[in-house]
Amino acid sequence: MRFGLFCSAQVNAREFGLKTGQGFRDYLDFNVEAEALGFHSSFLVEHHFTGWNQVSTTLMLLTCLAMKTTTLRLLLTISGGKEQLRRFAHEIMPKFSSKRATA
Repeated sequence: MRFGLFCSAQVNAREFGLKTGQGFRDYLDFNVEAEALGFHSSFLVEHHFTGWNQVSTTLMLLTCLAMKTTTLRLLLTISGGKEQLRRFAHEIMPKFSSKRATA
């Protein structure tokens, strides 16, 4: 059996005051520790375009996490319905479409 995380970075600036980036650092540290404990994967919960606990650049946050981990599988979940999925697809697909065309 494999175990994974299902979590999000807390980005509420009011809660952290001047330490706005602390929520991102806590998220990264939490996942690094989980990898050290043997966790298999981590799902970053994306509430894009909902205004609730959203991370403006989830791919950048996952890229940073990938730089800090070696075996943890990184996954992204999108909540909010078809409109949010469509918007996110328009954000990410152009980054991969040119590679698909040449592959």
